[in-house]
Amino acid sequence: MTPPSSAHDAPDEQATSQVEQEPTVVTAAGNPRASSSRTAMWVAVIAVIALVTGVMAFAAGRRAGDAADAPAVAASATNAPTEPGAPPAGEAGNPSEDELNAMLAKLPRRDPNDPMAKGRPDAKVVLIEYSDWRCPFCALWARNTLPALQTHLEDGTLRIEYRDMPIFGEQSEVAARAGRAAATQGQFWPFYDAVFEAAPERGHPNLDQAKLRELAQKAGVLDLERFEADLADAKTDEGIERDVAEAQQLGAPRSVPLFIVGDEALMGAQPTEAFLAAIERQAAKAG
Repeated sequence: MTPPSSAHDAPDEQATSQVEQEPTVVTAAGNPRASSSRTAMWVAVIAVIALVTGVMAFAAGRRAGDAADAPAVAASATNAPTEPGAPPAGEAGNPSEDELNAMLAKLPRRDPNDPMAKGRPDAKVVLIEYSDWRCPFCALWARNTLPALQTHLEDGTLRIEYRDMPIFGEQSEVAARAGRAAATQGQFWPFYDAVFEAAPERGHPNLDQAKLRELAQKAGVLDLERFEADLADAKTDEGIERDVAEAQQLGAPRSVPLFIVGDEALMGAQPTEAFLAAIERQAAKAG
């Protein structure tokens, strides 16, 4: 899979084009109910992404009529810009079935000291979120679905682990550093909430350093000088690079948001019900 481009921002009109489709919930075999090969999970996802990239649009979910009558919002994923001549996302060597099995088993870190995770380390189900701070559909998920998962977080069923996948240029990379800078002061999730609550429903927000400092202050980051120093520290990139490399090893498409729930992959800001159903299936498997 081609590494995420960090040289330029993707144009808003390309990154936020939408096509209404049914929700994309892919299990180990690319099928919500049957399983014969986990490799097919990413084959199915990548096939969808390749198709959508051709028309510069990917959507997973549904838009319910008028916002006043229903809480549903358009659900979609946004793709990274592709460098001229680069292979389509996911083509650069997908893992074998055995390799993917092993990687999926090791994916949850369950580190009790991880400031970018919430929920008990021994939770039955780990949901891994690959996200970009400037992604409008990541913001929709954070505002509309994450609050509905709170009960599962509190009762020990669910743990959420955040992963950085900055694909929309330099500001996305700087914002990823900012998230980690907030995390060093124990304010990752308040910063997460502040950024995504302020995000527009369409297009990429402007997250320059001044805006990130403002959002950090709003999130309760007390030492703003330390925040800016951590944001500028090259060592902060190590964790970001680890997350990106992890996604690449999985053969995941360069599209956000991407969620791994046990051995299921959910692409895009899908309806809350899709996530609740996946969590329930995985909890039942865990016993």
